Parts: sequence; structure tokens; C-alpha cells
Amino acid sequence: MIYADNAATTKIHAKSLQAYIEACGNFYANPSSSHAFGHICQVNLENTRFEMARFLKCHSEEIYFTSGGTESNNLIISGVCAREAEGLEILQTNIEHPSVMEPIKIQTKKGYQIIHIKTDQYGFIDSEDLEKRINNRTVLAVFTHVNSEIGTIQNIEMICNTIKKKNIKTHIHLDCVQSFGKIRIDLQKTKADSISFSGHKIHGPKGIGGLFIRKGSSIKPLFYGGLQERGLRPGTEDLPAAMAFAQAVKIRNDIMEDEYDRMIECKELLINHLKANLPNIIINSCSNASPYIINISIRDIKGEILVRYLESEEIYISTGSACSTKKHQKRSVIERLGRDQKDVEGSVRISIGMDNNRDEALIIAEKIIIYANAIRKVIKGGDVNV
Repeated sequence: MIYADNAATTKIHAKSLQAYIEACGNFYANPSSSHAFGHICQVNLENTRFEMARFLKCHSEEIYFTSGGTESNNLIISGVCAREAEGLEILQTNIEHPSVMEPIKIQTKKGYQIIHIKTDQYGFIDSEDLEKRINNRTVLAVFTHVNSEIGTIQNIEMICNTIKKKNIKTHIHLDCVQSFGKIRIDLQKTKADSISFSGHKIHGPKGIGGLFIRKGSSIKPLFYGGLQERGLRPGTEDLPAAMAFAQAVKIRNDIMEDEYDRMIECKELLINHLKANLPNIIINSCSNASPYIINISIRDIKGEILVRYLESEEIYISTGSACSTKKHQKRSVIERLGRDQKDVEGSVRISIGMDNNRDEALIIAEKIIIYANAIRKVIKGGDVNV
């Protein structure tokens, strides 16, 4: 089996899984309990928080555990807007993740106005348009660090500096779910007020994520009924998941740079082989996009059909974000970027990761070539044997 849908989720690392199992067996008391065992669990919880803070170069008290990136994004968007007067403005692009776009859309029912910042053909934010759009009514700006469908890496320091220069009170939130643990994020340098991140994107467990919220930020909670996570996210903490998440972060800290270079090699090998052997192919991910995400369009085929052909060989890729490929969801990122409908229909996403290598990248490319040609032949009315 070749699993190349790592942007959707990853296989939990053996050490992270072991940390989870050991925590379930050894640290099962409620961290809020007043007895000694509860205190031991609370200490372990704070140790995991410290590991997250050290990784991001921030303070432990600025780290909050959540159930994942979707909850984190919702909590910030709703929590910032709940503290403000109605009728103010929120900045975003039109290619954000559904967990950003949908909660922002809800705020329009409360009188907020959405301001869309222009992007180029690869989704990069137009810095001049960003500067022009910021004013004293801009209460919130939400942008994605690495796009989950095409891998575009935004210049987050430019974004933050531009916004804060025009309106220092604007709350800047960055969705870092696809960049956390893959690209270094230094929160001493980046002026974001909050960022979201998730465990299952970096070979940690599902159901655990987090928020960085800078000291001095005012966020109203979505839920009430407890003082956990300093009252922002009440409810008994999932200590085993948090400890497993911290273990995954330790692993990422040790291998990030070397793995990133290895992923660049795999990406280049895959793309070069496709371009050399498959006509009418478009690479939707730019050359300096995240090497973990490769989005391509193949003319005269349907991406969904190609995915089904590949899964017959136990090769797993996707047609886009797992959160936006259901029937009830809206258009794909490349469609929102204005690409031709044939390119939209023929698009697939290959997202590689820790467990992939050059040989697998080449196999994926070869199988795509075989099945794309087979699909084209079927569509043209010919017989096909694969």
C-alpha cells in the first residue's frame, strides 16, 4: 500500500501511540482533581503544554488544547466577534479552509462584513490589496499559512506586519494546521495574535489540537461549565491524547528540516516524471509551495475516476481537502482561483509525508500515467486494457 493522502490525516507514529497507551494506563486521573494522583496528571498536562510552547517559541500559558483545527478556528472567529460591536469587518481570502470560511459566514448574520483579499493564480495574497483593505473597522483577519489543497505558503510575517502597521488592534489568526510541524514557526518573530494546529496532521492522535493565543488577547469562550484551559475551553482534558501529541511534536522537532528536503526531492521526481510522460498536465502547486502537497490537473479525465483506479492498486490520493470533498461542500480551491472547468474536473491532490520515499513517488507517477491514459481512451470510445 502507498498512502499519499497525508494532508487529510497521517498514520500515528509508533512512539506517539506508545505514549498514548502508557498515559491511558498510568495517568488516568482527572487533572482537575484535588488529590495527589490528580496533581500528578496535572503536572503531566502542563509538561505537554510546555513542550508545545517551546516548539513555537511562546509561553506555556499561551497554549490551549482543543479537539483539533476546526474547533480552534471556530473558537477564535466566534470568540473575537462575540466581544466586538456589530457591523465591523473581517478579512480573508476566498481560498480558506471550510473551518475558516463557514464560521466567518455565520458572522455576517450578526452584521459583520467579509472583505476578501485578492490573490494571484497560485493563491498568494496581494500585499497591496491587503494594505489597502485594512482600516479602523477591521476587527479580525484570518489567513491560512499553507493551503491544504494546493500547498501555497503565505508570507505570514509580511501579512502580520502589514496589518499591524495599519491597525494594531486587529486580531490576526493564522490557520497553521498544514504547516505546524513541517515549517518552523517562531511566534517571537511572527506578530499573529493566535494560530491553530492539529495532532493528526503530524503523526499524532486524532481528536487533539491546539491554539496559541497571545497574552493580552480577549477571546470569549464558546462553552461554559468549567475552568479547564483557563476557562476558554471547559471540560476534562484528554491527557493521553495531549501527551501523545507532545511526543509527535518532539519527533517533528528532530526531523523537520531533513524531512522537508527529502519531500522536495520526492515532489520534484514525481512532477518531472509526470511532465515528461503525460501530455496536457497542469501543475496547480507552484514550485515553492509546500513539498508535502502536490496538486495537478490532467485534461480529458475526471479526477474522481483516477482516484478510484489508483485505489484498486492500494494507492491512495484524493481530489482535494477531506473537509471540502463531500457533496454538500462548496467549490475546490483551484475552481475558486478561476481555473478552467476541465482543469477543475481533472484535478487530484497527492500529499506525501514521513512514510513516503522516492521509490513510492515514482510508482505513484507511473500509475497515474497508466490510468490517465486509460481513462482518456475510454472517454474517447476506445477499448482499454490496464
